[in-house]
Amino acid sequence: MTFLQIRSFAFGELGWSRERYLNATLEEFNHSVRSYWEDKDWQLWHTREILWQMIQGNPNIKPEDKPKRKDQIYKLGVDKEEVKKKAPRITEQDLKVYEALNFNKQ
Repeated sequence: MTFLQIRSFAFGELGWSRERYLNATLEEFNHSVRSYWEDKDWQLWHTREILWQMIQGNPNIKPEDKPKRKDQIYKLGVDKEEVKKKAPRITEQDLKVYEALNFNKQ
């Protein structure tokens, strides 16, 4: 971002006064910007919920054309990707360590 874009964002979107802008630290500006975008995400979340209900309740849309999950309508910053972890594979070395430690004996 350029200096003019930062200033325009602070005055326009954040609604800061000239005095607040001139006395703000970079950290304060960054926190304000983060909060601004989280608020926008929250507003879009409400919109997505309404769209979801409208689509699900519409009898003119075929069930196979309806989204299965809400994030299929559009993704938000608050949506988390599901990461599937693979189960660890047991190697020969793992078995040797297991036997050496006598875990298999009572």
